[in-house]
Amino acid sequence: MKATEILMDEHRVVERVIASLETAAKRLSSNQAVPMEFFLKAADFIKNFADGCHHKKEEGVLFVALVANGMSKEAGPVAVMLAEHEEGRRLTRAMREAAERVQGGDQTAIPQVVQNAQGYAALLRQHILKEDRVLFPMADQVIPAEQHAQVTEAFDRVEHEETGAGSWTDDMLARAIREGVGHDGRALYPLMLYLEFKYFSDEDLASIVVYLRTLPPVKNKLPKRNIPEDVQKAIVNFPRPIYKPVQEPDFSNVMERGKYMTEISGCVGCHTAWENPLNPGAFAGGMLLDRAKDSAYTANITPDQSGLYYDEDTFINVIRTGKGGTLHSLMPWIVIKNYTDEDLRAIYRYLKTVPPVRHYINNFAKSMYCKLCGGSHGAGDLNTAKIIKTVKVKPAVYNEYAGTYTSDEGDSLTVFRSGDSLMMKNEIEGLTAKLLPVSSTEFASFTLPFNFKFARNIENKVTGFSYHMFDDVVCKKVK
Repeated sequence: MKATEILMDEHRVVERVIASLETAAKRLSSNQAVPMEFFLKAADFIKNFADGCHHKKEEGVLFVALVANGMSKEAGPVAVMLAEHEEGRRLTRAMREAAERVQGGDQTAIPQVVQNAQGYAALLRQHILKEDRVLFPMADQVIPAEQHAQVTEAFDRVEHEETGAGSWTDDMLARAIREGVGHDGRALYPLMLYLEFKYFSDEDLASIVVYLRTLPPVKNKLPKRNIPEDVQKAIVNFPRPIYKPVQEPDFSNVMERGKYMTEISGCVGCHTAWENPLNPGAFAGGMLLDRAKDSAYTANITPDQSGLYYDEDTFINVIRTGKGGTLHSLMPWIVIKNYTDEDLRAIYRYLKTVPPVRHYINNFAKSMYCKLCGGSHGAGDLNTAKIIKTVKVKPAVYNEYAGTYTSDEGDSLTVFRSGDSLMMKNEIEGLTAKLLPVSSTEFASFTLPFNFKFARNIENKVTGFSYHMFDDVVCKKVK
């Protein structure tokens, strides 16, 4: 990727923030309530990414290369861009100062918040247009081909060596950890476990950020991000914004504590066969983990004789010692062993409450096809196919269930009829499953670990459905 293409990609990120800023300013000018915290966070983003990283690449690298190859710094496109950078900084400072005044109780500063937010957005929109359509094509022509790689490498130094996480705001770190949004607005690859870390309470998340601030800074040149384009497109909608406070659980309640520790530890993410042709159930194992030269099928940790058959003390010993060092390294016991006894006991007791599933898995035995999960693993031949006892439902009823459903967690699911079958598609992840009726309102699936229960109002209209993971997740019908 050329240096100018990198900058243009970053422009798309800045444009998304500008769009949000325009919307917020418009609402505020219409006397609608908009938290001043939004404008302060927008100012942080502008200072740390738009100005601190993106403009730093332009001013410290690209513009230097243009001047070195004959363009003037005192007149022409480079001079105009530098002047607009300064104007953007002035507008950002003014927006922040006005927002802080409003936050302190001075309502007369609201028009200044609106004026400076709109001014910055208008400036940046035309600024980006001029760079994308004029300056960057000019740079591709002016800078010799042999220097383009040097410019790109210098961009890497700016991003990784000079503006690493030490320049990120607390909010940037928090969003990366819990929402999967990088400091530059890109969607993080879900190997960064933000889909599990979203359960961190606000208190624990703040503690993590405070701890990270205590680490000594290290200059470490990182390799370029290397994610295939089709994968990058697939994960772009994975991050889920968190709009509400996440409360700390009651740690004196062992079940609440166990559920919370299980959530943030990501147990269900690995110990559920999400990627298999068939899904035995939550925590029932069978997902193939394949990291570099290591691979293993995850264990069944439901309270069945084929799963979590240990007693409590043995469970703690297995986690503390890695089962005497024989537990596969893909299971992060080397980290979890540091949990307190109270935390481990709580996890054990919580896991003892999940539905048991008979699913034998052995990573040391010969791989055999498993009728339950559709994979091929040791002891697979000992398992029998999942049985779903269905009832007859008139397919015409499926038309009433068809529609689009959303949840507070950011799910977007489409239910539709296909012939005499009811189907469900996760619009974010692109996965489709066939739903089988176990009652007129409840449906199961061979490929998902939970059932879906549809709800109606007093007028008998379908209003939504729910499914249970750690808690009941309610999805409302929106159309």
